[in-house]
Amino acid sequence: MRKLVIACVLCLRGMFATGAEERSFLMGLTPMNFDDSAAGTQRMTQALAKNAEVVAVYLDWGVPWPEAFEDRPFHENVRREIAAVRQRISPQHQVFLALNAGAFNRRDMAGYWGEKTQMSRPGKWADKGLDDPEVIVAFGNYCERMIAEFRPSFLCYAIEINM
Repeated sequence: MRKLVIACVLCLRGMFATGAEERSFLMGLTPMNFDDSAAGTQRMTQALAKNAEVVAVYLDWGVPWPEAFEDRPFHENVRREIAAVRQRISPQHQVFLALNAGAFNRRDMAGYWGEKTQMSRPGKWADKGLDDPEVIVAFGNYCERMIAEFRPSFLCYAIEINM
């Protein structure tokens, strides 16, 4: 029983520590502003600055398949979303970047990220599977471009993949 109490105290101490110097691990948080207000953004920014060494960025909105494959510029909406996410990351933070070729339902291939997120894949991309050589090239190109954008310390290239 004494060991259990000591373990709980150590875990709680780590949970409420306010910096890496006080805990034995890096704390990572996702920069989400759930109420989408200026006050919410300020609260989020303050919480990240006070409590996190790592910012977790999940780009689970689809993949700009044809643009990534052909090395063309992404749709303006994609560029705008990337810029918005980048603004939430301060230089003091390391980045954990998670990208996904799988759909949000974790069963299908990711949709198309263009004017909107998770749109139907266009043209020849509609019927492709993850084992298609062009899909592999497109996703690899997309990953390389996102790595160049975010300069992550950590990369996850498959979120909850179980297909």
